[in-house]
Amino acid sequence: MQEISVGILGRGFIGSLHHEELAKIDGFKVVAVADSNPKRFGGVAESVNRYMNYEALLEREKPDALVVALPDRLHLPAIAAAASQGIELVLLEKPLAQNLHDAKKIASLAKEKNLRLMVGLTGHYHPEFRTAHDNLPEIGKITSLDEKIYLGVKGFPAETYLPKGGRGIVLENGVHTFDRFLFFSQADIDLSSITLNYMNDENFRRNCDDNAAGNLKMTNEIPARFSFKWFDYDHEDYEFVAKGEKGQITVHGFRDCRLNTPKGEITLYSHDTSLSLTERHRPGIQAELRAFKEFIESKKDSLLLDYALKSQEVVERVYELNSQ
Repeated sequence: MQEISVGILGRGFIGSLHHEELAKIDGFKVVAVADSNPKRFGGVAESVNRYMNYEALLEREKPDALVVALPDRLHLPAIAAAASQGIELVLLEKPLAQNLHDAKKIASLAKEKNLRLMVGLTGHYHPEFRTAHDNLPEIGKITSLDEKIYLGVKGFPAETYLPKGGRGIVLENGVHTFDRFLFFSQADIDLSSITLNYMNDENFRRNCDDNAAGNLKMTNEIPARFSFKWFDYDHEDYEFVAKGEKGQITVHGFRDCRLNTPKGEITLYSHDTSLSLTERHRPGIQAELRAFKEFIESKKDSLLLDYALKSQEVVERVYELNSQ
């Protein structure tokens, strides 16, 4: 593959990880980064141009591809600006946008402008979840799905998960859960089946304004449960369970994947939990970037866009139910 020059829009937690891991993959060269916080340019090579906003980068640089890891509310204007500058390749960090309307506009814009778009749904690439998916035949026909994401990182920017800076935890982590239900069941989510057990519940709030839990059904009748919480201190309780007629697969996010059958329990994959949560993110980012490289070579128009749109439809429905 001919070397691909890359511009990175947003160098926060995820953007910086993408930058660092791109540098390790043959065929990519990061040529420019943009972030409104100059402190985030620490460690950036002198050869990489730096900009205080994405508009300036797009006006002055002509990279072959972009990694967009900006706040959700900036996804649509950034994609529109990239398309207007003739950018043809984009890896867009999930979610597609802050709301379903903007998400659909991004999808339409990509098609109209021949912009090839991959959505960064890392649940397809983190090794513990990939291992679980690869081993689904071991548990037979799926009978239920369940996921809870109760995470917190001390010092993590509150604007990412609190509604005043976006739409909160249901959007940020909900897209992962609903994408996972789609990916594992290979069926759509019946939007009319979604029920909320609670949302914004004071007993569960802690420091998050839109914690939530509920139930739904897939179009193939598989029932599923979801639950989200966010904490402003270090906390890890991230569990996905796929039950089947012959056994059960349990994933503890960023920890391990286990298979339980009548023969007993087997650990199929495990992270080194002495590493930080950031370091345990890296294998999934690495795999995602390898997939981005394959996507570029494949000449496909999009990758994971359908999953991202369908997941965002579910998120929108959850917020609608809460407002009723």
